[in-house]
Amino acid sequence: MSYQPVHRLADGTLVGLRALLHWHHPKRGVLHPADFLDMAEETGFIVPMGQWMLEQACTHVAEWEERFGTGALPVAVTLTARMAREQDLVQMIRDLLDSTKAPAAKLRLSVPATVVVDDDGEPLENLATLRDINVSPVVHGFGSGNTGLIDLRTLPVDAVTVAPGVVRAFAESDDADSPFEHALRRLVELTGRLGVGLVADGVDTIAVADRLRGLGLR
Repeated sequence: MSYQPVHRLADGTLVGLRALLHWHHPKRGVLHPADFLDMAEETGFIVPMGQWMLEQACTHVAEWEERFGTGALPVAVTLTARMAREQDLVQMIRDLLDSTKAPAAKLRLSVPATVVVDDDGEPLENLATLRDINVSPVVHGFGSGNTGLIDLRTLPVDAVTVAPGVVRAFAESDDADSPFEHALRRLVELTGRLGVGLVADGVDTIAVADRLRGLGLR
């Protein structure tokens, strides 16, 4: 498992880490999540795999908190749809926080926006309960497919992550009237009014970061 830095666009400050899972295959070498997560999701292996990933993240959060104190960075763990629907998800998190002594406030759990659109039961209850125990709930993949139908005012989340495909389409268009630019501008305004954090996934260049700052994303 490795960690990807998360920077504040306004000044480039490192504000968090995002946990990434890799598979060291004996024949194919290092495989990225896109190479095996779908298979793990379909077979159900994603549940023990996800639990291991959460355990590692909580262990590291606890170690960094002990070493750096308040300077320790929060860590975001991205859950798949199957993990987000797990009835025992919240209890699993409670147990891991208790066993590792990791501070709940330094853990961010992100669920797919598609799950929030399609379900109105377990995933939303999990998000609300996570917030109650001081874990920050996040929705990722916003803006792809029919996820634009989500009413952010009704979600118990602290932040939303824009789908990398949307950011990529925005980056590839230099038209100020492109639908992607308009959509991002509206999302920046909405999250600002609601006090919800906004994260752009897939910002690969300084030029794209500058354009997003121009839209008001901080």
